[in-house]
Amino acid sequence: QELQKPVAIDTGWLFIKHVDEMLTFWPRTGGGFVAVMPSPDEAESLTNETSDEYNSKIQKRLNGIVANASSEGENLFDTFGIEQEQLITLPLSYDDAEHGAAGRWSNPVNSVVVNKALLYGQTNLPPAVNESIRQKIRRNGLWPVSVDDSAYQTRLGNVHCATNSLRTIPAGKFWESGSRTR
Repeated sequence: QELQKPVAIDTGWLFIKHVDEMLTFWPRTGGGFVAVMPSPDEAESLTNETSDEYNSKIQKRLNGIVANASSEGENLFDTFGIEQEQLITLPLSYDDAEHGAAGRWSNPVNSVVVNKALLYGQTNLPPAVNESIRQKIRRNGLWPVSVDDSAYQTRLGNVHCATNSLRTIPAGKFWESGSRTR
């Protein structure tokens, strides 16, 4: 993955308000990466629940981010230099928490990659949702590892909130240097 200039994405509708709750990147088999976003529509189809107005609005908001991801009006694909098949959606239904949207179950987008393993939360995951997530992780050459994140999920956080990865961050405005991170 190459570095790009910072991109502003509205997270004000989320309870925690972190961009990694609604957009993250996984390494891709054969190089490069895939963008990963949640999908209330996919959650609805897997759980056989009728979509509520709240989740329908969130799906429209997410579709809007894909269509217009940058302040220059570029879509997600142009902004990050990816093809449409490099966007993966993962099923997630939301509840209206007091100060914003929170996942009804562990948010699989808010995950972390460690070597070739992808750690994601398992709290309250419906079986069909879990199987869909595992299949998508495997299709991208990663090993799915579900972990108990109930201590975080009950406080409206997820796996990524409980993890850190050590990296060396270049000094200065590294996104303007054209250098790569390792």
